[in-house]
Amino acid sequence: MLERFYLRMMSTLATDSMDMRARLARFMVLVSLVAVVFNLLAVPALWFIWREPIMAAMLIAAAAFHLFALWVLRRTGVLILAAGMMVLNHVVSLFALIYLFYDARALFFVWLPYVVMVGTFLMGRRVGFGLLLIIVASVWGFRYLAVQGYPFPANTVENPYALVISLTLALFLTALTARLFKDAHRMAERRLHASEQKLRLHVDQTPLAVVTFDPEGRITEWNPAAETIFGYRREEVTGKFIQETIMPQAEEQRRFVNSVWQALLEQQGGQHAINENRAKDGSVILCEWFNTPLIDRKGHVIGVASLVMDISERVHAESALRASEARFRRLAEQSPDYIVIYDWTVEKIAYCNRSTLLGYQWTDLASFEAILEKITPEDRERVDAAWRRMMTAPEGQDTGLIEFQAHAAHGAVEWIRSRETVLTRDSMGQPTQMLATLTVITEEKAREADLRQAKEQAEAMVRARSQFLANMSHEIRTPMNGIIGMTSLLMDAEMDPQHRDFLETIRSSSEALLTIINDILDFSKIESGHMDLENQPFDLRHCVEAALDLLAPQAAAKSLELSYWIAPDAPPAVTGDVTRLRQVLVNLLANAVKFTDSGEIVVTVENRLLGGGLHELRFAVRDTGIGIRADQIPMLFSAFSQVDPSPSRRYGGTGLGLAISKRLVELMGGEMWVESQAGRGSTFWFTIHVLAAEGERLPVPAEKGNLEGRRMLIVDDSATNRQILRLTVAQWGMKWAEAADSQSALALTKEDPAWDVAVLDMDLPDQDGLALGQALRAAGMTAPMILLTSVVQTHIYQRAQDAGFAACLYKPLKPLDLRAVLAREMGGVVESMHRVAAPPLLDRAMGSDHPLSILLAEDNVVNQKVAQLILDRLGYRADVVASGEEVLDALARRAYDVVLMDVHMPEMDGIEATRRILSGEATPPLPYIIAMTAAAMQEDRERCRAAGMHDFISKPVQIEELKDALLRAQMVVTAGSGGVDVT
Repeated sequence: MLERFYLRMMSTLATDSMDMRARLARFMVLVSLVAVVFNLLAVPALWFIWREPIMAAMLIAAAAFHLFALWVLRRTGVLILAAGMMVLNHVVSLFALIYLFYDARALFFVWLPYVVMVGTFLMGRRVGFGLLLIIVASVWGFRYLAVQGYPFPANTVENPYALVISLTLALFLTALTARLFKDAHRMAERRLHASEQKLRLHVDQTPLAVVTFDPEGRITEWNPAAETIFGYRREEVTGKFIQETIMPQAEEQRRFVNSVWQALLEQQGGQHAINENRAKDGSVILCEWFNTPLIDRKGHVIGVASLVMDISERVHAESALRASEARFRRLAEQSPDYIVIYDWTVEKIAYCNRSTLLGYQWTDLASFEAILEKITPEDRERVDAAWRRMMTAPEGQDTGLIEFQAHAAHGAVEWIRSRETVLTRDSMGQPTQMLATLTVITEEKAREADLRQAKEQAEAMVRARSQFLANMSHEIRTPMNGIIGMTSLLMDAEMDPQHRDFLETIRSSSEALLTIINDILDFSKIESGHMDLENQPFDLRHCVEAALDLLAPQAAAKSLELSYWIAPDAPPAVTGDVTRLRQVLVNLLANAVKFTDSGEIVVTVENRLLGGGLHELRFAVRDTGIGIRADQIPMLFSAFSQVDPSPSRRYGGTGLGLAISKRLVELMGGEMWVESQAGRGSTFWFTIHVLAAEGERLPVPAEKGNLEGRRMLIVDDSATNRQILRLTVAQWGMKWAEAADSQSALALTKEDPAWDVAVLDMDLPDQDGLALGQALRAAGMTAPMILLTSVVQTHIYQRAQDAGFAACLYKPLKPLDLRAVLAREMGGVVESMHRVAAPPLLDRAMGSDHPLSILLAEDNVVNQKVAQLILDRLGYRADVVASGEEVLDALARRAYDVVLMDVHMPEMDGIEATRRILSGEATPPLPYIIAMTAAAMQEDRERCRAAGMHDFISKPVQIEELKDALLRAQMVVTAGSGGVDVT
């Protein structure tokens, strides 16, 4: 129990460092415990032997006071108070002992155990046992001398109780002291070890490098952070000198490190240092050292402990920050703008890169009120409102650019552009600093005014140019309308071949001139940005076929094969500008026909789905013409440029067709390019982006027979035509065999004459298709035969009918026409021979089939005659007026179904006349108004639509276009029961 009490006391008072206060406290605890034991052992002798209860009570009280002193020491740690109480208790114990042994000299033997105990505690167990032996020897020595007659306190020496008590107490206290000392030493070692472990844990986990050295500079401690910073492992550096490891290479740095080391050893500084060090990989790092010399009890330096931080990045960052601040300060000072930081806390400018603004000193502009006074009255309220919004805006949000006028010190009014931002706010949200950037923009405003004036002048010039082009278009198209119109009418009359050739030359020359005019107008509209695309659903196949039909006669005249192929996955109907797509195809086909003397021209259309219903259609126009050299390709798509620009060139043209086509394709979201080799033909590629038109489907003829599994014989010398036919009939589930000449076809028929249908080309290398048809009949073929020809001539149709052909189809072959014939023939229905050809342009039955009452408004006499003759050939009779006023008068006299309204007429033009008709000046039912004008610009179409016109035809009038417009008008008039409903 006593041992546990002692250990608890030691756990409270002991410290890891053995300083004097701790040693004294331990000594007091040990002495007090011994005194308590001695007092308690003496109580029975005083009470029972000497019959001294009072003295026994005094010893018990002394023991109690000792224990109380120990409690005070443990709870308060006040060493003086506990020591005073213990001294008092020892005095009480002293008087009790004197009384007990009758003589003060007996105290020598009584206090001998204390001497043994103190010696053991202070000097070790061996000294304690030595003192014990000396005491024992002294007791027996005194006894021996007393017996011999020497004057010694025999009463004490010979007192058996004193002797026994002294020796027993000495032995007991010595053993107890040795045991307690051993346990205290073991506990101190455990605590020291635990403290060392805890310290090691802290050292190992600290992010700072911990390095210790002995006085010679050898490394004794090296934690993981030091390994990370310097790259050396602990075992690599332990015991090595600093010069061998992390000492820098630079001589100046070495001298600095040596001076710091010497100052630490002499205890004259060196606690903080920043210097370069060398890592294991040879790199130089900048470190900050916090050094502490380790001093022993005698004041000697026994080592150095250091905390090390790698500050390379921090120093670099600070250096970069300082450089950045200096750089931005230089930029601010060199900036043409005024950069101002205003401090709200002191209400003055904290920084400004200039000394004056508009001639004012910044001290004159210290407050916003002073600044507002310099702003012109018309801008003052707007600027003040913007600043107030900024005051309540979130931190970092600026006012945006504010432009205002201010009075300068020299009296002039200057333009200022400013941007303000609240930089910081206080805890209450009030702004403390504001950044303002001010720029004098008076000259810029002057330039803007000049640019605005120049822009207005340029726009006026563009409008003038557009008006000039419109006027020129109208003036040129008006006589062209007469030339082409009269030529078309004459072509429909009976005449000898020479006169027909003359008229054909006039017509083709007029159309060539019209093409040039259209190209120039289109290019002008594209260059001015006035080209607008329509976005209407159209039939993709019909668009391609229409472009091919326009060039079919020229291709047939040069004996060129003309064909096309549309991928099956292409959408049958798409949304876009069919007119511009057809224009691009016609331009490319016209070039292909122009530059190809023999061979073929093939158009292919491929499809790629982009997602979201968007398709990329990829068109290719391939020819077998003269081709293009690689160095000539870059100039192809440039305006007014040609591959052969010399005056003696073989091929004419404006050089605008490809440039316009490329621009149109780009407007449709695609691109155009060419692949060509000289002498091997060319392939022009272009893509467009379109949306599939919902609800629009390619018309399919009614099938009267199943084509699945039927067999077709294909005879054509063109490999491309055979491939297209194969791909076409394969979609219908048919089987086929093909031949490139008549002999191969006859050989196939002799082997197996049981064909379901035969498709024969008219122009074969060894004989024509009509002769081959007769030879196949003679060889036993009974299947229907279809003739393909590139020339639309009546005599070929008649010869094919006489030869027993089931149909005569014209190239380029249209799959729908072929399928219609196959459906009829496979169904077994006996009909007359099918001929797919364009209906005559001038059909006198149209007027009776689609009756209309027509009013023609035209001021030009030639155009009046042309229009009247065309309408007459179509079976219509028209009344003619020459101005808008006459139109209103005519409509007041009678109702007309259709008004063909010229736009440019004297007195009242067609636009004004249309507005007045639709506003109620004409008697209902109101007519269907068709603009028929030589003004062909997009702006003219928009003006006509805006005025309320129902349709638009440009001059020179194309008969097909006029017929289509009249058919649309007849459908509207019929649906409206005699009039047009404009409500």
